[in-house]
Amino acid sequence: MGDYLEGKRLRCSLLETIVERDSQDVLSDKLTRLFEMINEIKEDQFEMSSYKEICDRRATPPQDTPEPTRESLIDRFCVQKDSNLERAVVHFLMDLTYLDHDTCRVSSEVFELDFQYQQLEDNWKATKRFPICGVYSVFLLASDSRHKGLWTFSRTTTVDRNADQDPICLSFDAENILFSETGSRKIEMGCKVVQFSE
Repeated sequence: MGDYLEGKRLRCSLLETIVERDSQDVLSDKLTRLFEMINEIKEDQFEMSSYKEICDRRATPPQDTPEPTRESLIDRFCVQKDSNLERAVVHFLMDLTYLDHDTCRVSSEVFELDFQYQQLEDNWKATKRFPICGVYSVFLLASDSRHKGLWTFSRTTTVDRNADQDPICLSFDAENILFSETGSRKIEMGCKVVQFSE
């Protein structure tokens, strides 16, 4: 351990779990595009009728159920299509759009960092610069002085903003995140459906 305290880099493998949900702005954009698509579908009777094939391919009889899952929305559409196909298609596409908005996507990523001990601050520091958009992250690992054996992990990310940047750079945000065994463990995201990536 002495070599690491004297400046040798300590390589650590970390697992980050990410939970994402679309913002209200994204939902608004999707609804705008959906309304345009619905108007086109209404004018194309062949495409309108093709939605019936969704029900023909189902292996089980449809059930009129209110649960907000993709399968239940298909069931509801198959129950309603015979009374008013156009209305059933519009409701089906609207329901799918809102369901997608209410879905939280969970993914995990394993990454490695080389930490170096900082004697003055009594913590371990690692840095990572991304090749685009001037994104730069500083990671700190420090023992919890109040709780022996516990550690806190923080990540501070900065983003350089330039007028001539690629628009994709706007998707990167500056942030300061603290992970602690003694910190808050509850995050309200309003998820109705949770989707895990493979």
